[in-house]
Amino acid sequence: MVAGIQKLHHLGQCQVILNFYEDDMMIEREAFFFEDMVITDEQIRFNRKNQTAFHLDLSPYSKLEVLGMFKNYFALRTPNKRVELYFV
Repeated sequence: MVAGIQKLHHLGQCQVILNFYEDDMMIEREAFFFEDMVITDEQIRFNRKNQTAFHLDLSPYSKLEVLGMFKNYFALRTPNKRVELYFV
């Protein structure tokens, strides 16, 4: 289980922006509305209208960091990759 992942359990029925970085260069962005999310040891599954809108593989990550720049702003990191999660 990713340490600190429980900080996301209160979030739902909002929009999330996922920014994916490799060596500090953004390589992908996903943004969508979701109704709820299911967090397991392996993934975060974002659901909308009883279907999976997106799933995020957690296996490369060991800790969820809180980023203080904005409310509900988090990051998952490896030595050369990073995913930033911003819930609005």
